[in-house]
Amino acid sequence: YALLHLLSYPFYASGMQDIDAPDGKLDLKREIHMLGTANMLLGCLGGVPSCHSYKVCIVMKASGAKTRMWVVLLGCTFMFLYFDTSLRPFLGVIPKCAFGGLVFSLGVDFLSGSLLESRARVAPVEWRAVVFTALMTYFNVLIGIVFGCMLTMALFVVEYAGITGIVNQKNIVEVRSLLKRPQRQVEVLDMYGTEVTVFWCSGYIFFGTATGIVEEVEAHLDANDKIRDVVIDFEAVPAVDASGVHALTEFASRCATRKPRVEVCFCGLVRRLHGALASMIAAKDIQQGPKLMSSRLEGALEWAEERILERPRKQVLAVATSPRGHVSREGSKASLSSEAGTVSGYLLDMLNEVAASAPEAALEGLVAALAPSARLQQYFANSPSMKGGANKGMIYLEDTPAFDLIYLTTGAVKLTRMLDAETTHKLPRHHLNIEKGDLFVFEERTEVRVELLERGAVLGAVEFGAANFGVQQGLQPRHLTSALAAPRCEALLVPFKALHEAFAQHPVAGYAAMAWLSSQASAQVLELTRSSSMRSYRLRVADEPLFSQVSASGEEESAPPLVDTNAGG
Repeated sequence: YALLHLLSYPFYASGMQDIDAPDGKLDLKREIHMLGTANMLLGCLGGVPSCHSYKVCIVMKASGAKTRMWVVLLGCTFMFLYFDTSLRPFLGVIPKCAFGGLVFSLGVDFLSGSLLESRARVAPVEWRAVVFTALMTYFNVLIGIVFGCMLTMALFVVEYAGITGIVNQKNIVEVRSLLKRPQRQVEVLDMYGTEVTVFWCSGYIFFGTATGIVEEVEAHLDANDKIRDVVIDFEAVPAVDASGVHALTEFASRCATRKPRVEVCFCGLVRRLHGALASMIAAKDIQQGPKLMSSRLEGALEWAEERILERPRKQVLAVATSPRGHVSREGSKASLSSEAGTVSGYLLDMLNEVAASAPEAALEGLVAALAPSARLQQYFANSPSMKGGANKGMIYLEDTPAFDLIYLTTGAVKLTRMLDAETTHKLPRHHLNIEKGDLFVFEERTEVRVELLERGAVLGAVEFGAANFGVQQGLQPRHLTSALAAPRCEALLVPFKALHEAFAQHPVAGYAAMAWLSSQASAQVLELTRSSSMRSYRLRVADEPLFSQVSASGEEESAPPLVDTNAGG
């Protein structure tokens, strides 16, 4: 009897929330303390356990009760009837059919609410479970409760298994990294992007769901013999049990023996899952195991794109050396041979691109005005042979003040951006070791590579435009990206202030340079807007790119057609 009351209380309390609380809120903690105290007193006095009652509460509310004072009044009435035996005969005046009708009315209300009206509110499977539990309870209350609990747990397991596993899948034609590549590389990825398939997983993965994931991926591989790489993202997976780790590593091992071989990459791994997979691979002595990445999907997409570009093709596709978004150096005016390799020579090189339409005399005058304030700077990335190097390869950091327009004279520069941590996800954290600072990968700020620039590139067009506005508003422009030497470079730095003054002194060349810088700034802003920081990768749509590379003459180049026009986005 006490067990039934204990199991009934949560259901009664949720009902009391709706029918008894005047403001729609019930202090369940206070109700539990009150119920526990009352039952302890009843036990000491030899009484039986009690619980909240639907029946009495419904009757009292229907009779016009405004407060819970009716509980005290009802208790006093029962007390008088118990201790004063002379009052009991008066109960005989009340017809027995009144009590029977009350019980019948309450039963009809309960059945209509729980079986008939609920049919329109709950799913058919859940409604059938309620009906079966009610039938079992009719024959035996205890068996009915146990049956209902077991049936509910079974339905929960089936439903939970249905929302875990693979939730999405795309190929490289449909989803790309944030790295901006030359046009020829984009064409190669469009042509051969179906060689890579990306799968997104979600939820806690145990043996059953792991087996389902493996079977679905292998069925996809069997149906598409051109696939060479598989990326499985575990960013939304809090944990994988031992049987799931075993199934995933065995799958990766089988992929390595397929003809042709398929490479597998697991990304978005939390620290414990990364360690479990690595330990399982070492214990099984798998020589050609999967690639494990604790970074977000962006890193795995870059890895997959590089593998597509590195594969030998029957038709050799030359990769453009000029980075997209900058004008090629072919056809530009040659530097003066006497000034080659000097600040003046590099300034003339830069202006031959930035202000190509300006007369040569105007360019030379602009060079003379800028030469005293411009300077050359060398940058070296960290290397064991370079003991730190000059400035450790960092040209500038994101969100730091910008003062110079930068022209890359030699080497290459890697541009990166930081993706902010996401706070919209809610996953169970008991699998993480909080003391060691474990986090899901989407909770960490992530640095992603957005572009690789080579000799002849101009950095700071957006910041230069902002500096022109900031002078009037008293604001200092800040860098939108970070720039790092890859692995070494030499750059010409021209202060924004000197550029503004020189353009004012030489308006012909200054107008041509401002027009070029404005076009480059607009293209970069549009690219940054399209590469939204809400996700760590870029979904492509059928009409992408909306804005292709714009040359100095303002002509728009045609975009390559996509292989699959049914890309998600």
